[in-house]
Amino acid sequence: HPWIKKDGVASDSPLDDLVKQGLKQFSAMNKLKKRAFQVMGTNLKKEELDELKKMFEAVDTDGSGNISIAELRTAMKKAGSKFTDQEVEEML
Repeated sequence: HPWIKKDGVASDSPLDDLVKQGLKQFSAMNKLKKRAFQVMGTNLKKEELDELKKMFEAVDTDGSGNISIAELRTAMKKAGSKFTDQEVEEML
């Protein structure tokens, strides 16, 4: 991508703070996600994992493999949750 490198050479200019923050957040979430899967894979029975998968797939209505704020909000309302939109956003 041109803002990363130009003509095969990386730029010497520092990354914008917003870009750095986004990269750090992405990295942290990725590590957390990996660790969560490790814990689930080693501590849960197959039946429990299958049930979690079914629940995830029920919330992931577009089949993207990710749960959007809108999908989580819809699932929470169907379950009778009284969370505000702000609280739902904070969960993700």
